[in-house]
Amino acid sequence: MKIKLNKLVNAVPAFKILTTQATNAKTAYRLAKTLNTLQAELDVFENTKNNLILNHQTTSDDGTPSVSDEKIEIIKKQLLDLLEEEVEVNINQIPISDLSGMSMTISNMMLIDFIFSE
Repeated sequence: MKIKLNKLVNAVPAFKILTTQATNAKTAYRLAKTLNTLQAELDVFENTKNNLILNHQTTSDDGTPSVSDEKIEIIKKQLLDLLEEEVEVNINQIPISDLSGMSMTISNMMLIDFIFSE
């Protein structure tokens, strides 16, 4: 499945809520496997973001790191471009019926709808 990084990054709060919900062992396993796969992509994104910042920061004489306003704009543009990238994630969608008994808001469900099937 292909997904844009921005959708994946925006889904993080809903994933955190989902992980606190009690469910049966089979569904918990499938969710854990899916979330671990997605977390690997998020980790690569975070490392890329951190390296981008490190590459544009300077260090003052006292060792304090800083980023100029000009460099901040460069970082923002590159991050926005990166967030538009599509990544291939190898996940099996989880039947929505497996979530019976779990509680989640509509807005959170909309953020993570891509991991479920009808």
